[in-house]
Amino acid sequence: MASLLKRIPIPLAALLIIPLAHLIYVLSQWHHIPLYEGKPIGQTDPDTWLRLTLVREWLVGGDWFNHLVPNSNAPMQAAASPWTRPVDMVLAFFVSLQPENVDISVRLMRASLLLPWVWVALLIAGIHRIIRFTLPLPSAYVMATALILTTPSLLNYFGLGNADHHAPLAVLFIWSMGGILAPTHPRRLMIVSGILLGLQLWISVETFILIGIVYLWFGLQWLRGDVQKAQSLAWLATATAITSIVALIVEVPLSAWFTPVYDSISVVYVYSLVVAALFTWWLRVFSLSTLHGRWVAGFLGGALLVAAIGALYPHLPEGPLYGVAPFIISDFLPRISEAKSILHISPATLLVCSYLPLFAIIASLAMRRQSKGAIYSRAQCEQLIFFLGATLLLYYTQQRWSYYVLPLSIACIAPLLGTLLTPEHPRVAQIWPANALVGLSPNGQMKRRLPVMLAVFALPLLTVFAADLSLFQTKPKEERALAEQRNGCYNAARQLIRSGELNRVLPKPLTLWAPTDLGTEILFFSPHRIIASNYHREGLAIKYMWDTNKITSPAALRAHLAARNVDAMLICPMVEFPEGGLVQSYAMGTKLPAWLVPVSYQLPATVVERGNTDEDDAPPIKPLLVKVKSR
Repeated sequence: MASLLKRIPIPLAALLIIPLAHLIYVLSQWHHIPLYEGKPIGQTDPDTWLRLTLVREWLVGGDWFNHLVPNSNAPMQAAASPWTRPVDMVLAFFVSLQPENVDISVRLMRASLLLPWVWVALLIAGIHRIIRFTLPLPSAYVMATALILTTPSLLNYFGLGNADHHAPLAVLFIWSMGGILAPTHPRRLMIVSGILLGLQLWISVETFILIGIVYLWFGLQWLRGDVQKAQSLAWLATATAITSIVALIVEVPLSAWFTPVYDSISVVYVYSLVVAALFTWWLRVFSLSTLHGRWVAGFLGGALLVAAIGALYPHLPEGPLYGVAPFIISDFLPRISEAKSILHISPATLLVCSYLPLFAIIASLAMRRQSKGAIYSRAQCEQLIFFLGATLLLYYTQQRWSYYVLPLSIACIAPLLGTLLTPEHPRVAQIWPANALVGLSPNGQMKRRLPVMLAVFALPLLTVFAADLSLFQTKPKEERALAEQRNGCYNAARQLIRSGELNRVLPKPLTLWAPTDLGTEILFFSPHRIIASNYHREGLAIKYMWDTNKITSPAALRAHLAARNVDAMLICPMVEFPEGGLVQSYAMGTKLPAWLVPVSYQLPATVVERGNTDEDDAPPIKPLLVKVKSR
């Protein structure tokens, strides 16, 4: 066995470390979902449960073009999801591998356990591909894996049961960047990268911004005199445009091909990419030898590009938020963590979030200044600085962009750390930073290597610890205690929903008022209707839910619930709403009016958890389940 292990190439071993551990853990939970000893298994993120619900509707009903969320927005018309089919198809594939006599919902949950294992393996392989293009050093592959293991904010998107589309977006981005960051850009490589960008756009239109950043980079190089970049950009843009056309044809029914939609793949983005591709061929034709000529050609082509797109789709700059209810922009999104800027969090947490890309940028700047050579050439350093800087700025605007900038940062830093570990390796002994260690004693090498390793691996752990101290807690003690009570109540509510107890005590389909964070789990595990879950197309329904929590009069509350034909309520504390609301007080034990009738239920044999609070004055709160009497 030992001799066999020695024969395994180090890059392959480094690739398998995380996926193998992930797969073992998945298989250990395979037969325990959705509950194990009373504790919910899998994601608490509502996106996963909405995805599984939509895939189940497709697999059971067979309507490829139907994206309506079943039993939502009661009693109004069901809301439609902007999500598309590529991730659904992968889930359906894993469902098809399981025995047909197993319930479809169980097969879907098991497929969601496997999905992150696939994505994390492909992510590591994509990072290794970039390393192979830059510095294929065995120690660099090991460092890449180590950096992934010590980056919790990245691994969060590859967690157990996460069936959302963020992980595959990260995978597609790092693979497309592998081609773009390659030392040369042959036609084949540019076509493949364009197809990957187009597929990424099919999954999420946020990719449109990344595509613009990539085009901008190639355009700037053309302006600087590298006319060959115009040809590379032309092939890249053409492949992206053609892939988007295919995506539109496959995803959207013929009757809606020319209907403008801004939060999903539609003619808006297809037309824009086709026009952009024509613009890139304009640059290719006018690859003039003078800087003045290129500026004139670029300006004229760019003006035509903007005019052609703006004439038909002037709302494109507003992106997916065009046409949403004003409430979504003014009230809802500012409370969503992924949509928040990381610039407004505590200094320690900010450092944790941005240390890796900042370190990568600083390292690239340092290598760019080396006159005797470094891991990356001057041109590669400039390319890394540009893409790292652009994605970091996006990350600063919204936290969800982390799954783009962090893998790219790891791909940049891993070769540098690899040279520090093996400075005598023939590939790196003569280049910076390895040449600064060659010839030193082992102790001397350690003294120079240790600060860098501490900065990369230990500093984030220390700052995470510091962020947990009360020094960095900006919320009052009472509010933190209430938040922990709410989290414990939500955990108990998930036990109620996933165990089937909710269906036992409420066997007939009802319109259920429940926290929007729990709405999609109710859709997946029960036949009940909900008012809303946390999605931007459900603005009016979410506003109705939030308005419920502000009502202080029993009569007004009863009339408000009647407006949506609410039959029952599942209530937990809501820390984001002002004190005095009736629903909040009911969750905390206030006597109920006669028209709200408590429903008795039995949770699985486990203790209702309080979360991580150490507050002695914060007793656990069970979710309150009540029926609403009709008038």
